[in-house]
Amino acid sequence: MPREKSSHKGEIVKIDRMPERARLLLRIEKALENPAEFYRFERVVFPVVEHSRVYSAFAKAGLFDERAPVVVRLRSGEEVLLRISGLLSILRGYEENKMNDFPHPLKFYMEEQVFFAPAHRKEDVVEHREWAIIMIGDEGPIAEAEIIQIFWKAFEKLGLGERVELCINAVGCALCRNGFRSALASYLRNRVLRLCKNCKRKAKSSNVKVLRCSDDECRRILEQSPQVLDFLCEICKKHLRGILEFLGESKIPYSLDHSLFLEGFWYDTIVFEFVYMTPSAESGAPAPDLLAEGGRMMRAGEAVYGKRLDVVGGSVFMDRVEQILVDKGKLGMGAKKIDVFFAHLSDAAKKKSLPLLEDLRQGGVSVEESLGKDSIRAQLKIAERVSAKIALILGQKEALDSTIIVREMESGIQETISQEKLIEFLKRKLKK
Repeated sequence: MPREKSSHKGEIVKIDRMPERARLLLRIEKALENPAEFYRFERVVFPVVEHSRVYSAFAKAGLFDERAPVVVRLRSGEEVLLRISGLLSILRGYEENKMNDFPHPLKFYMEEQVFFAPAHRKEDVVEHREWAIIMIGDEGPIAEAEIIQIFWKAFEKLGLGERVELCINAVGCALCRNGFRSALASYLRNRVLRLCKNCKRKAKSSNVKVLRCSDDECRRILEQSPQVLDFLCEICKKHLRGILEFLGESKIPYSLDHSLFLEGFWYDTIVFEFVYMTPSAESGAPAPDLLAEGGRMMRAGEAVYGKRLDVVGGSVFMDRVEQILVDKGKLGMGAKKIDVFFAHLSDAAKKKSLPLLEDLRQGGVSVEESLGKDSIRAQLKIAERVSAKIALILGQKEALDSTIIVREMESGIQETISQEKLIEFLKRKLKK
């Protein structure tokens, strides 16, 4: 019987991470984890499935208007949700593990796959890797400032800093948000017929979404539209000013984007985005590519906890960062470095190999080997292929008298030394 072709094969391959790309992904994770752990954020792990009962409060709060959860039916008949956001999983874990009695603020991060159905095509399922970070229980601007700084330093470490831009906006709290939206609705009322088709639809459902339209006519109409900053209460103004002062002191460049509203998501009050300005192949003009987003999450905190809970979070889209680094030719930058290759010459030497290799590992010496091969020529060819600087050769004689041959691959010079002094000798040799 002929084998059926899977229509999902291409999508599955996209999720695969073979060694070189896996090393690149690990490099991105480390760039984020190092500053996060310096600021005492701790890693947490949660299952990929979530019970729909817990997430009903998020749905009622309007957090799934843009990204709908993916529902999976188990054999038992029970329906569960696939993880839609690391941030929401952490909030669920906060409530179910009764962490409200712990000293606050609490700081967490996680890196996992997330799944969702886009609002405009709910029959599809989108999967991507997300690095999420959250601070719970701090009402001051330092919460946003720390998370933004962690993202910025990570992008700098990855060599993306020159083309990364931070956009930030205050969208108002429950006290001042409605004033701006009412003013914007009044402004659009007599102009809606001149807007593009998409904006006409958005003006009815969520009018702030028209502010990001790229249509020339819509942009011209919106030039004189109300500005959200004019409607902020004193508390929101002070909070935004505090964040911007932190960014200024940290020398993190930013732009205030009055059109940035992450409607239908779990961010409110303060929102921000990191975009990578990719040069367009056609025009040469830079086009924004979203790398990360974040903000304060007051509605999400209240939904899960039942009362006010100060929450700030952000997410880095790992797949997008990874692809940009690949496009920039930085895939090989995380390549595995091999300084030392171990080769054996006899069965007696092979049996002595594992204890010796373990000593090298514990001594902090990175070693490549191919113990499955018996030919010394084949083993040394592998050493050349991985560009090893030094080859360690253990023969039957060396195995008996606890010595080993150390050969410099480039010059061919070799000497025999005691195995007891090998680690110290290699470290000294590799420093030169």
